[in-house]
Amino acid sequence: MTPTAQLEASPTENVAPVRATPTAAPPAKKPGTAPPPRQDEADLPLPEFTARFVTSPDEAEALVPSWKRLAETAIEPNAFFEPWSLLPAWRGLAGDEQVELLVIEAPKRVYPTGPKVLCGLFPIVRRKRFYGLPVSCWELWRHVHCFLTTPLVRRDCAREVIETFFRTAATDPHGAAVVHAEMLPAEGPLHRLLVDANFAAGRTTFQRELSSRALFRADADAESFLKAGLSRSKRQGLQRTERRLAESGKLESRWLTEADDLAAWTQDFLKLEASGWKGAEHTALASTAAQAHFFREMLKQGVAAGSVQLGRLDFNDRPIAMICNLMARDGGYSFKIAYDEEFADHSPGTLIELALIRELHARGKQWMDSCASSEHPMINHLWPERTLRQSLVIATGRRGGDLSTSLMPLLRWFKNIRKRRPAPKPQAD
Repeated sequence: MTPTAQLEASPTENVAPVRATPTAAPPAKKPGTAPPPRQDEADLPLPEFTARFVTSPDEAEALVPSWKRLAETAIEPNAFFEPWSLLPAWRGLAGDEQVELLVIEAPKRVYPTGPKVLCGLFPIVRRKRFYGLPVSCWELWRHVHCFLTTPLVRRDCAREVIETFFRTAATDPHGAAVVHAEMLPAEGPLHRLLVDANFAAGRTTFQRELSSRALFRADADAESFLKAGLSRSKRQGLQRTERRLAESGKLESRWLTEADDLAAWTQDFLKLEASGWKGAEHTALASTAAQAHFFREMLKQGVAAGSVQLGRLDFNDRPIAMICNLMARDGGYSFKIAYDEEFADHSPGTLIELALIRELHARGKQWMDSCASSEHPMINHLWPERTLRQSLVIATGRRGGDLSTSLMPLLRWFKNIRKRRPAPKPQAD
């Protein structure tokens, strides 16, 4: 039986099981003849999944119900590519980039009843040049506030989806010689699948970057988590800071509920973030109307979907720190944090992270990706575990792809040499 004959359906789909087709009995073997060679299951051809392009957010709206089911059954989650998050970003942050969704659907012989099942979703941007080379590229789209590019790939047919993606890139008239993905997992089931699939197909790959970032992994409870990750003196110092601030006024941590005014909380966050260094450097969400609108719309849709966690630390009923996380299945992704710099001596950013650790354990969440830089001084101390991220280039088999990908390590070496080259000494008059 081929792997696709055992595909599992999500709980929301009425999918009939695939029935085996009766076959005639094999002819009797003549004396003295060797048995026919057994065709290994791995050698059987994969079913022809179909791929098509969706070129606008309005067109993509029709996919939302099946898109949600895909997110629930994906081999790995990615809140940044779910509809409530990606559609507002596509409408507000794409700018001049021509973003498209490559959607991959299962053939009828895999799911013989009902409509086609969405099995893969890849947001892409087409590039005519990549890494300084005249080579066509499909790049998994990453807007300025996207910190992960894991495509949504249904787990029970993940290998078929991956092969359909690369076959489409190699054969489509507007395909690409290489595929590039930034902030892709460098561990886990999707990474292992890519390693196996690329090795089997002989695809040339180049790992441009590899880094780690802090990862929250739940313990038995919040106190056990803090004891395992922080020294006794560090824990006591944080408790002392929290206690002193509470003694000087009313200190309260709160988390958004249905009874709260989302618009007011959103405005408080935008104002708080813009009041600090992000506002001074014009990197705050409120720095442009487009980014502020994206944030409001994403929160509105995300809260309705039950996929946004918004928290605040209030001092005398005034927010001194706020945090916004994007949730997916049993975990989530740190998205944005803001704090009042007037209270910097009391470490409000750290205090709201402590409140978050308690809240995640109370909600039964198992993990959270910090989405922070490798050397982030605050979160690296609080969250001791790490997760690996990479920037990966994969040749599709199209002309020029293998050669270009093979040249990239050499080009990177040249760039590093030029960076390390000492400045010329000034000439004497």
